[in-house]
Order: sequence, then C-alpha cells, then structure tokens
Amino acid sequence: MDREKELRRIFLREKPVLIAKELMKGRTTITKISKRTDITNANISRVIKRREELGVIVRKRKGRKNYIYLTEYGKNKLKFVDEHD
Repeated sequence: MDREKELRRIFLREKPVLIAKELMKGRTTITKISKRTDITNANISRVIKRREELGVIVRKRKGRKNYIYLTEYGKNKLKFVDEHD
C-alpha cells in the first residue's frame, strides 16, 4: 500500500483523529495525550509508533520525558484534521 493511502486509512478512525488533534497543538507527550483524550497509553503508543514509521512525527527525549512533535511532512498531511473539525 502506498504511503498516502496508508496515511488516509489510519487517520480516518476516531482515536487516531483525537491523537492527531493533540499533536497539532504542538509539543506533547503520550501522558498528556492520554489525559486529554481518555485513550490508554498502549493505544496511543501503537498509533504514535505507526506514524513515526511513516515520517509524520518524531520523538525527542529531553531529560526523563519523551516529547512528540509533528514533522513538516506531518503538518502538511494533517491539515485536513483541522479543516474538518
């Protein structure tokens, strides 16, 4: 499956869309996303891992925290989440 089709497929489900909305707000952590969306850390980790493989996000460690950021590619591809809010 090509990358664009895969991105569309995985973002058209409820939990991934809620996670995407949190990522669009800027730097965050899995714990913050979990608290704001009422989604378990395990589900968020699975979704984050897949998006990291697709180049949509990147994780950076600062001290004891792992921050999650959207890449420029991710920001461009997730604009439809804001547009369809």
